Parts: sequence; C-alpha cells; structure tokens
Amino acid sequence: MNIQHLKMIADQLRLSLKTELAVRIPAGPGGGHLCWKVKSDKETYFIKQLDPLLDVKNAKNIARYELCESVAFRFAQQGIPAVSAIRNDDKSVIILENNAYLVYPWVEGCTLKRNEISAEHAIKMAEILAQIHLINLNVPEMEAKIDLHTNEKIVESLERISDEVPISTTLRNNQSMILDMNDRYHSAVSILKKKTVITHGDIFPHNVIWQKSDSPFLIDWEAIKKMNPTREVIRACFAWGGLDDKSSALSSSFEKMLTTYIGLGGPLVKAHIGAALNGMYGNMINWLLYNIDLVYAQNSCDRKNTAINEIKGCLESGEKLIKLYPTLFNSITRFT
Repeated sequence: MNIQHLKMIADQLRLSLKTELAVRIPAGPGGGHLCWKVKSDKETYFIKQLDPLLDVKNAKNIARYELCESVAFRFAQQGIPAVSAIRNDDKSVIILENNAYLVYPWVEGCTLKRNEISAEHAIKMAEILAQIHLINLNVPEMEAKIDLHTNEKIVESLERISDEVPISTTLRNNQSMILDMNDRYHSAVSILKKKTVITHGDIFPHNVIWQKSDSPFLIDWEAIKKMNPTREVIRACFAWGGLDDKSSALSSSFEKMLTTYIGLGGPLVKAHIGAALNGMYGNMINWLLYNIDLVYAQNSCDRKNTAINEIKGCLESGEKLIKLYPTLFNSITRFT
C-alpha cells in the first residue's frame, strides 16, 4: 500500500495507524478492489482501495459509493448488523491522487464456505432479510434501476473474445442458451418492477462475516439497490440453502429459510415467484458480461483467469436453472 496515502488517511480520520503493520488481504469475487488490514494503538481497521479501473474523477462514481455507505449506516441504526465505512465530515470516500479508499472498523470472524453453512445460518439470514425488507428504507435518490441488455449487445460481446482465449469456444457454443436466459429475464422485468424495496442486493456468503452462528455482520454494501423482495429472498435461499445434491429438490435449509422469512412477514408475493426465478438470469447475464469485458481488457493473468472461472460458473448455473425451473417453481410455490 502507498505508505504516504496511509498516513494521509490516518490524518483525515484522526487515527494513529501503524503504517508498518499494513497487511494485504484477499478481495472478494472478481478481485477488483485491493484490501488491507491495518492496526492502530488500540483498534484494527479494514481499508478498501477501490478498483484501479474506477474513474475517481467521475463524480457519479463517487456519489454512488457515498450513497451506498450512507444507506448501510442507516440500516445499522435500525438494528441491521451492517458494517459501514467510517465517516468524516459526512463523507466516506477518501480520494488521494487517482485512488479512492474506504475505511471500516475491523470485524473479527470468518466467512463461510458452501459446506460450512448450516440450517441455523440460513434461518438467521432469513430473519435479517425479512427485517431489511420490512424496514423498506426510504431513499429517494436511489432509483429502481434494472440493467437490461439486448441480444445484439450480448452477441457483440461474445464476438469480442479472441479465439486465442480458452473460454471463447465455450461462450460461442453456449450462445443460444445465453440468449434464452436473456429473453427469460426480459419477460420477468415488468412483474419485478411492481414491488421493490431498498436492500443489500448481494447477500451471499462471501459478504457475511460470522463471529458465531447467531452473530453475522453484513459487509460490502456497494450493490445496494431497489429490488423486488421476492426475487432477493429466493436468490438468497439458493445462496444459503441450495438444492439437495441427490434429488435436485430444495434442501431442508432452503425450505427452513423460506418458511422463516414468510413467517416473519417478509413481503414475498406468490404471483412473483416465476419472475423471481427468471430474474436470476439477469444477475447471471450482468456478471457474465462484466467478466467478458475483463477478459477482453485485462492484462493481469490472475484477474483474467478469475474472470474466466466466473464465466464458467455463470454458464453452469444458467444451464442448471433452465433444466430445473419447473421443479423449483412448483416446490417454492408449495411453501407460500
């Protein structure tokens, strides 16, 4: 880390950071941000250096991060275990030269791998998600934005990948499936817009730190959005409950998470279940195109390889969802 920047951050936030003890730690999926663990005399902090590809001179980019951190702070005030950036003069983002930083209090604990998630974890996430949705935070500045991509744009993106890139053949062989996924998503949008709430937007295991099974902390609020709550809770149930590996039916954790959410008054709408499932293709398409752009533009072999692996994961998930859609729709509907 730029030691001079670290000293300037410490001065701005009035922290006695020990610059010699700054330790680089892994970033989340995608690997764009640079992350650091830094200690002071009494406390420990997490510093996120925003993706070098981000244009910090673009006021809209910075305003988006400021808005997300302010929303996380407001959720924390209402009892959600949200970790928000330290604020200075009502601002969270610190811009130094062409770099932007966010500083957070360090949360001791761990994220969970898929095989470490229990029904108890899933139930706790259902409780928090129901609470977030029922708060229905009022944030007029945040519009209900849904990213849509035309089939023509997707085809252009697929054609950009050089034949020399290993994933190019796989992408072109799966073009029909990708366009089918996009069509299914487009068919769901009008229904998903009928009800939206301000929410985290990315409540996946890598964004939750656990101190124990009933003590989670939600981090990384930069995907905050107005989102259909039925879509988010079903997506979260897949992330925390998943399917039974043997039968491809809903796992017991999925069922317990869904029934807990509904039992607490979570605003799941039965008529939105089909659209919520098809809405998952939208997340896949966005992530797919993002990683295709990285493969095309990125010089770093490590980051390019990460992007290729994410593309493969998107394709596998899309194929599985298409195959299981009727079974999943019927199973989820049964609990509402």
